[in-house]
Amino acid sequence: MARWCCKTLAALLAGCLMAGCNTLSSQPRLLEAHIEPSVLRPGTTAVITVTVRDKHAIVDKVVGRANVDGAQMKLQLKDDGVSNPETSAVDAVAGDGIWSLRVDVDFLVAPGEFLLEFTAYREDGSAVPVRDAEGNVTPLTTTLPVIIYPPGE
Repeated sequence: MARWCCKTLAALLAGCLMAGCNTLSSQPRLLEAHIEPSVLRPGTTAVITVTVRDKHAIVDKVVGRANVDGAQMKLQLKDDGVSNPETSAVDAVAGDGIWSLRVDVDFLVAPGEFLLEFTAYREDGSAVPVRDAEGNVTPLTTTLPVIIYPPGE
């Protein structure tokens, strides 16, 4: 009996590995990226949020990146429940799946359109891999278009 169970379990595991047990519904997802206020000007303070659905607690951090005036900008969002008006910490509830960061739009940033790209990372520092609808493995990412308007416009 034990030998049959081990062989059956081994066959099931092999089948899952070859077929890909990760269903699209159970893998982590970045559901929504949002910035408030939506109208940004130099000198504006905004809050960026990314909603993460992660049933298996795979996502350890969410990082945003953008090219602004030729420089790479990196934004480390948090889901730790720490909110402090003196810092960039603005997360309301720890572990609720809403990753947040307060940012100040620098007065020297030229007005224009920017694309923030957010990537979810595992505890080991590697991007969380997910399968797309075609079965390709890609990093877990989402984007947020942002427009910075000239002052007074």
